[in-house]
Amino acid sequence: MKTDILKKPKVLISFVGGFNWFVDYIIVPLSMVLSKIKKGFGTRVLTKLLLWACDTFSKPPFGVQF
Repeated sequence: MKTDILKKPKVLISFVGGFNWFVDYIIVPLSMVLSKIKKGFGTRVLTKLLLWACDTFSKPPFGVQF
């Protein structure tokens, strides 16, 4: 069996959208800009900001729960 078929992709592209206006227009673009500056830059702060924004700006019953 050839392993050429089973190689992992080098680039993974994902679409993020539809959370709420704050996440879609502020947090996601900011995270893309910061990741271009340095990989992993601002990850913890943006994660906390994402969780806060999903809980604050999403209408009930939607939100983030862990």
